[in-house]
Amino acid sequence: MPPGIFAAELLDFYPGAKVVLNRRRDMDAWHRSLNEAAVTVLGSWGLWGLSWWDAELFWWYRSAVLWMGIMGKGEGGFQKNGKEWAERYYERLETKLRREGRKYLDWEVKDGWGPLCEFLGKEAPDEDFPWGNKGGNEFEKNANKALEKMVQRAVMRIAGTVVLIAAGVGGWSWSR
Repeated sequence: MPPGIFAAELLDFYPGAKVVLNRRRDMDAWHRSLNEAAVTVLGSWGLWGLSWWDAELFWWYRSAVLWMGIMGKGEGGFQKNGKEWAERYYERLETKLRREGRKYLDWEVKDGWGPLCEFLGKEAPDEDFPWGNKGGNEFEKNANKALEKMVQRAVMRIAGTVVLIAAGVGGWSWSR
């Protein structure tokens, strides 16, 4: 279950926690990227079927369905409503934090170590910030690599099940 769904509850549960609002400032780019990924993943009946054969793929797929359902509530789905939902989401969190007098860091990955370490009261490491998604199709490459492993496991389980059933039917037929 994506923790962002419970952000307000997590803020209540951890009143002393330092809060980092990690967001993309270019909401158009964020929306476009997520929408393309969602169309690819959620538009695949094959992926849905395979998800029943691998626990990680099952929950990954269900998480995507859940997020797209929440962010895309209303006519037009995520494509029409997702960006507005995300903007309101951050506004609600900022309003809650300000109302409670809590400090928070409005941060984006491309800001790097500096503001993050300063906010957390830590020294910045002597290494470059680990950019997992450098833009372009980097996210797609990483997602596809993870997805490929999950799909391979599902296919192996299906193949194993088919072999087991075939052996059982063959053994039963031979014994008759």
